[in-house]
Amino acid sequence: MTDRQSDTDTIIAALEILSQAIDSEDGVANAAIAEGAQRLRDMQRKVEHFRSTAADAEAHRDRHWQLVIAKSREIDQLHAEVDMLKRSRQMDANEANSREHISRAEVEALRSALRRIALHVHGDLSAQVIAGEALTPNVGIDRLP
Repeated sequence: MTDRQSDTDTIIAALEILSQAIDSEDGVANAAIAEGAQRLRDMQRKVEHFRSTAADAEAHRDRHWQLVIAKSREIDQLHAEVDMLKRSRQMDANEANSREHISRAEVEALRSALRRIALHVHGDLSAQVIAGEALTPNVGIDRLP
């Protein structure tokens, strides 16, 4: 006995020949052998179909994964851009806050200087008006940016 196996087409052909060559009285052996050949042929077609489908699915999967990888890279780039924009916005906010503090400090220094000048020149009420303290909130110096 050899280790080599016959291919399916050869076995199917041999079974078809046997189903016609065997002489049985009731034909049961012939029918069984012919049916075996037919079932092998059907199974072979199904296996070929499944192999083809599996190859198509594998190719589709590969294309899908390439797309997923590309989209993942795009998402990573977008995350990096968002992080950069957040840092930039935070830096801008910090810069704006420090400008606001400087502006308010400058306003307070100006108020103080104006108050001292007005007190020296005009008296108490004039000093408040000049420093913006007696003005209405809509036009007061405390509404300056």
